Parts: sequence; structure tokens; C-alpha cells
Amino acid sequence: MNIPEKIILNPNATHSRRAIEFFRRSGINFIETKDESELETVLSDMPMTEDSSRIIICGGDGTINVFLNEFMKIDRESRKNVNLGILPCGRANDLVRATSTPLNIAQAYSHLKERDGKPVDLLKVNDRYFITGGGIGLAARVIETLNDSPLNKRFLNRVAKDLVYYAFTLKNLIQGYKGVRVSGFDKSPYLVVSVQNQPFIGKRFNLAPEAVNDDGLCEICFVPGSESNLRNIQMVRKIIKGAHLQEEGVLERRVERYRLATEDECYFMGDGELLCKGREFNIEVMGGEVNLIY
Repeated sequence: MNIPEKIILNPNATHSRRAIEFFRRSGINFIETKDESELETVLSDMPMTEDSSRIIICGGDGTINVFLNEFMKIDRESRKNVNLGILPCGRANDLVRATSTPLNIAQAYSHLKERDGKPVDLLKVNDRYFITGGGIGLAARVIETLNDSPLNKRFLNRVAKDLVYYAFTLKNLIQGYKGVRVSGFDKSPYLVVSVQNQPFIGKRFNLAPEAVNDDGLCEICFVPGSESNLRNIQMVRKIIKGAHLQEEGVLERRVERYRLATEDECYFMGDGELLCKGREFNIEVMGGEVNLIY
């Protein structure tokens, strides 16, 4: 059976050039989209019939996030016929790293062609969607300061690559970032409150080592902050090793729904993107919502 397939590429993704060269060398057609409006047009033209369709996204976790938030505007009956594959072209490529898809573009494409989609969970915070992980506190602060950095993003991609998240984490902690105050909990700030659909974000931050993306639950981890910058840096080192869960004051919840409220307005980050800002975040797991090829 000839399954309809569209390949959507974000030319602004960190390693998009690798995918472009592979497609041109192989004679494979693809569509470039740079924003939500272009994605909406592509999706409206995508054949979604009773048989399966395949969409291959070439980009990083941010590209995937933009796609998913447009994709979820389509009616559910049409969405369930679509299988989604990822070619890793981003900085960290967290979603791909949590699956069996190779990181090499040519190998990944061959891998995806040989497989069918499997249902995985999608997370929702207020009216936005994400699929890997995120939360409030330090993780969101890193993305906020990275987005506001005067340094050229192409320079950061070329020199720091995925280490940029670790570098900006250290920068914020050295500058004294202490965390967010969560309503209904101890008044001392939490360095990070993560909401995970897989073990890690930013390639190396293992916030929920036991999390899986197909159990209908998410892992919420509350990591307390300290007045000591050094202790906060040490806590991050433990997070990288996945050894923070045994530390005093760290709390973990496995839930399908959760209401997270903060004393002050803050950003919520998901898939490396700032999804929303406020004091109340309603989190929901949408079990088996996406058919992911891996």
C-alpha cells in the first residue's frame, strides 16, 4: 500500500542543513515551513483518510512543539490516522533520544520507513501541548534568558551546541536564581518543578529517571532551592546524574491531572519553548494521543 507521506522541514533548526543535503542527494521532496501559519496551510492540504498518513518532521523539540500545537487543532478522527516521525535536526533532540530512532539523518529516515506508529502520551498545560517535558522554575528561566540573550543564536548553535542549556543553567545559578514559590507547599522556593513525559530534558537533565511516555501518567518533581548558590549548583549536578530524588525535600508525583499554582507570575516551559505565563497551570495527560514512529 502506498501510504501518503509529507516531509516538513524547519530551515531554522540547528542542523537543518544536514537534512536538506540528504534529501537533495536522495531525490526526496520536502516542504519548508518557518512558522505556525505555514504549518497550518500544509496540514490543511494533508490527506487524512481512513487509511494511514505519515508526516515526518525535520527539526528539534521546538519544531515538534509548534507542529503538535497546530496538529491538535485538527479533529480527532482525522488525527488518529496520522503517524508522526521525527528526523533529529535540533540542539538536544530530546524526543528522539528517548526512542530507538538513530540520530544520523540517513539512518533515521531508513529506520522510520520500516516502522509503524505507536501511541504515546501528550501533555497539556492550560491550552498548550508538549510531549517531552518541562515545568516552571529554573528550566523555564534558562529558556527565557537564552531567548533574551544578545548573543547570536547561530553563534550559540555552532559553538555551544546542546551545552548551551547547561551553560545558561550555571549562569542563572551563579547570578543568584533561587526558584519559584508554589502555593500550598513549603514557603521556601523550589528550584524547579518539572513535568515529565520522559526521563530527561535538555539532553542531560534527568529529572524523572523512571518516566515513560505511554503509561497515561506524567512525573512531577519538586526540587527545593537553597539560599546557597553553590548548593543549588550541586543539586543540578545530582539532577544530571538522576540522583536528586533521594535528597531531602524533593517530592515526586505520578499523576494524570494536576493543578500547579505559584505565588508570583512565571513562565511554564515545555519542549524547550515558553508555552504560557501566569500563576495557575492546569496539567493534563492525554493518553495515547499521538501515533509516534520509532
